[in-house]
Amino acid sequence: MFLAILILQGINQKPLQKWYWSQNPLICTPFLSQIMSERRFTLLMKFLHFTNNGTSDKSNHPRPGLRKIYELFDALNTRFQSSYIPECEASVDESLLLYKGQLAFKQYIPNKRSRFGVKFYQLCEARSGYIWSSLIYTGKDMPLWQEASKYSTTTNIVMTLIENLLGQGYCVTLDNFYTSELAEVLLSYRTDVYGTLRSRRRGIPQEIKSRNLKRGEIIGYQKGKMCVFKYMDKPICMLSTIHTIDFVEQGKKKKKNNGDVKDIITKKPKAILDYNRTMGGVDLADQYLSYYLTVESDNLLQTYGESKILQNPAVDHLTGRHFASHIEATEKKKMPTRVCTVCSKKFDNKGRRVRKESRFECKQCNVALCIVPCFEIFHTVKDF
Repeated sequence: MFLAILILQGINQKPLQKWYWSQNPLICTPFLSQIMSERRFTLLMKFLHFTNNGTSDKSNHPRPGLRKIYELFDALNTRFQSSYIPECEASVDESLLLYKGQLAFKQYIPNKRSRFGVKFYQLCEARSGYIWSSLIYTGKDMPLWQEASKYSTTTNIVMTLIENLLGQGYCVTLDNFYTSELAEVLLSYRTDVYGTLRSRRRGIPQEIKSRNLKRGEIIGYQKGKMCVFKYMDKPICMLSTIHTIDFVEQGKKKKKNNGDVKDIITKKPKAILDYNRTMGGVDLADQYLSYYLTVESDNLLQTYGESKILQNPAVDHLTGRHFASHIEATEKKKMPTRVCTVCSKKFDNKGRRVRKESRFECKQCNVALCIVPCFEIFHTVKDF
């Protein structure tokens, strides 16, 4: 019931957690108060825990990295698959859940909006974004497809996600992270696939790699059901088991020619138009999930409550009682430095910790700090 309420809060969004239990007829949600009190929900949220630490054995667990949430995650995955039959078009992509704490399998992906976090691989229905199957990347202990030893890691990840849909006429859209090997495996299980390819991958015809095309030109090769082509609008290479290199009308645009304005019919390969239409399944799921995260992040203080210590900072932690001083010289160093505590919690654009040293320290706190602005930040921001 607790999880059902969380899902409902993502559908019926409100700016404050307490509004869900409000008695005001303008904003109330009567159904929630009938199944669970606000106090019980708040306590469950505050002390949420899924594993008995006394009986959990990391050495014998099938997924040691996820042992704290494994039972819940596995149950949700099973329920998502049993509750809904997706349409024939699905997409596979990776998603990053923002997390900057300490975690063995935390990932850094610079081209994502949330650069640090937990990486998910997800199979979603292309039209609705429904997450039908999900896999958390944890490294070597990931449970992969039964024939994992024969193929690459990327192939195994996709086959693990789609295993229960194989042989049922589905078509999967992929991005260029995956390879032509995967297309051959999916075809052997009567499952179609199309998506972008990196033109320099092994197995791509040499002419596709090297030939320079003019804008609007296309070159393609066919092998059985697989068609590989290169199209020049912006240079793009694609593989498909259901498309050819045929063009379809995309629309019209106006073009000036000797002062006359004419309507020009624009065309593109059907494979590219279908890719743009179906590849957004995971992005659509991320968009829906953001509604839940917005509600929760906006209401953390209302849900958990701030401790009185944070509401009323300890008197001896105020800047008026702390003074910056030079780090005392030693026999070996006349002008010693130490790593700034505040700067060391920052990351550069490559995901590496910033290392900045300072000649100043707060003796009372025994930390090195830059005079401006780190000294003030350390003594006024509650996260420090």
